[in-house]
Amino acid sequence: MLLAACGSPPPDAASDRSGAATIGHAPGYATEPHTVLQELVTSMVLPSAVVVVRSSTYGDTTFESGTRELSHDVPRTTADHYRIGSLTKT
Repeated sequence: MLLAACGSPPPDAASDRSGAATIGHAPGYATEPHTVLQELVTSMVLPSAVVVVRSSTYGDTTFESGTRELSHDVPRTTADHYRIGSLTKT
């Protein structure tokens, strides 16, 4: 399950102008979900998405893709504030 969310950054958020999607210390399974996340952000015309995976079997990783605003170069990070929807219910 992939969750996509967007929100506004805090006023004092640091800027990184790389615009690149990132995988932090990715386990072996991370390549395919990272590619899917990038494709979803593009096809759904989302500014960005962050997915956090916690697995004691396969390892933990975080996927970040997109920017804080459409047509801008400041990438999203896990330190940014996100508003999320009902897909987070268990």
